[in-house]
Amino acid sequence: MAKRAKQATPAANDTNDTKATKQEAPRISVEPQFLKPALPANGGDVPVLVRFAGTLEEDKGPRTPLDVALVLDRSGSMKGEPMATALQGAHDAIDLLEVGDRITIVTFDNLVHLVVPLTPIAEDRDALHAAVDEIVVGGTTALHAGWVEGAQALADALDPNRFARVLLLTDGLANVGETDPTVIAQDVANLRAHGITTSTIGLGRQFSEDLLTTMSEAGGGRFAFAEVASEVQAVMAAELIGVDATVARNVKVRTLDGGERIDLIDVLNDLPVEGDATVLPDLIADMPVDLVGTLRVAAGEPEEAMHVGDLDLTWTGRDGVHHTLTVPVHADLVDAEAYDAMEENPEVAATHAALRAARRRKVAVDALDQGDMAAVKAELDAIDYLLQGAPDTAAIQRERRAADRIRDAVQRGDRMLARKRMRFEDERTRESFRYEEFRGSRYYGEKEAALRERRALREAKAREAGARSKNGHADTEPGDDPTRQEALASLTVDRADGSTAEIRLVMGDVTLAAVDAIVNPTNPGLHGTGRSVDGAVHRRGGAALTRECREIGRAEVGQTVVTHGHDLRARYVLHTVSPKFDGTERTFRHLASCYRTSIDLARQMRLQHLAYPAIGVGSNRVPPFQAAQVALTVLRQALTDPAAPKRIDLVVYDVAARSAYERAFSTLPPSAGNGGAARAHPR
Repeated sequence: MAKRAKQATPAANDTNDTKATKQEAPRISVEPQFLKPALPANGGDVPVLVRFAGTLEEDKGPRTPLDVALVLDRSGSMKGEPMATALQGAHDAIDLLEVGDRITIVTFDNLVHLVVPLTPIAEDRDALHAAVDEIVVGGTTALHAGWVEGAQALADALDPNRFARVLLLTDGLANVGETDPTVIAQDVANLRAHGITTSTIGLGRQFSEDLLTTMSEAGGGRFAFAEVASEVQAVMAAELIGVDATVARNVKVRTLDGGERIDLIDVLNDLPVEGDATVLPDLIADMPVDLVGTLRVAAGEPEEAMHVGDLDLTWTGRDGVHHTLTVPVHADLVDAEAYDAMEENPEVAATHAALRAARRRKVAVDALDQGDMAAVKAELDAIDYLLQGAPDTAAIQRERRAADRIRDAVQRGDRMLARKRMRFEDERTRESFRYEEFRGSRYYGEKEAALRERRALREAKAREAGARSKNGHADTEPGDDPTRQEALASLTVDRADGSTAEIRLVMGDVTLAAVDAIVNPTNPGLHGTGRSVDGAVHRRGGAALTRECREIGRAEVGQTVVTHGHDLRARYVLHTVSPKFDGTERTFRHLASCYRTSIDLARQMRLQHLAYPAIGVGSNRVPPFQAAQVALTVLRQALTDPAAPKRIDLVVYDVAARSAYERAFSTLPPSAGNGGAARAHPR
């Protein structure tokens, strides 16, 4: 067994209950671990893991205030889901910051706009939210100039007693002004040297992941990927809450020589190096950082408590004070028989396999860039082989899920998404930041509760003022179900078996309906876009709903597919691909197909209660009255079948749609055939 190292500082703990050296300084622990409890005296290459962890006391002392520059892309490509994601992220940032923090908001297209100068956060955040609501899309992408404006606002007010961070949200490429990633990264690095970090968040699918990862690495921040709006809250929370839970910054470790028999021949982590020091990510409380490598042991005689080497750690604490810690590492060297009989440490084996898989991902990215799909698939197979043979730890489970998502994108021929997922996973590995674990921490829980409370208060104020959200839906409470309202108009349909069905007109937000299924007008890619019902369905349904749509792939205009409702109140969502108005009868034939195929699917699933929005009315520009006529004609005919749903709610969200649908109810001609009779009752 390895013996404990000598105490490195007066504050270090000294226990004998571990199989490898462990030393602690205030708030920092360093724990080297080998693949087995000892090293082989007959020589060989041995995986080694050094786990660095930071902890905070329950009373973690005064909080360091935060200055944030929120830099939002508003170029033309941001229209739709990317813009909705950016705006949601901005609102979340405002609500996540604490009183005493400061925020500046900058937008850019071909020009840079200072939306909000550096402003202290107060209890009343209404003016900041109102400023965000006024942001609209514009022209091209002066990304570098936008970043400079936000960073300069922080530099002008730089305070060593405050954290300063730029958060850049973009969906595109830098195509105006400075566009060279090397030059941009150098500027970012220069600001980092003055204490201003930069994190980047890629929105949608068009952004340059290489530029954004280069910027985040140079800026000492993180890169994240939010493909849809439902994913941005966790990203924004990690950026802003993570600052409060940061235990150590500017963390550097040096491995000192352990003598002739031991040599560190490889470090698997893809981390920056400064001189002879490896630069670690900031240590977040309760989220360890693992440095993984391979020791080469020269053959020789067994030896007890041999000095393997030293770890020299330096960091800046929460108090801004520079700290150092030297950890001597000792281990027993045992003969081959004793070594072979020892059990492997599953954490060391798993972490080693995960980082070897990460190296394979980098090779896969290069192959993808060259269009060599056979090589890409070969690397993915190699990753699967590595992970299948590794212990079933939480880290390996994460890697398997990531590998499955990447393979799914490759199999569907979506190279753009596959590349983004691979680069995102590479950055997560480099940064040692695991969103899933952080969301389960007490720090996240405390802040998320405050976020929900502030968001609810903001929405309540908007309702009281009679405001409507910019996505075109009524600002109803999460508990408000439009299908529980009194009908504005109704239609009773007689069925062939003597029973009746009902079509009702109500006003509200269809995504809040507690029904068997809501019908979601979508596009062929089944991908939610910002200011539409589709965007709202994906935001409220959550990332799992979006993933289920991705697994389906595509659908044709007029076709309907089904997913579970996930975070919606409806059990299912019937996604129907709605037509864009082209001035011809073809639009109305396709619109009628949306209603027929969705009812057919509901009949097969034996659903009894559906809620429809005004399909085609809105961004697809179908005239509301004609759209309502198509809806009522098709639905009334379909409901004469006793196997069809018993109740349909047509949910409209504004006065114009309400007027058109009420007119369609009142002018509906008598039904014909199939024994069906209809009676309209405008209220």
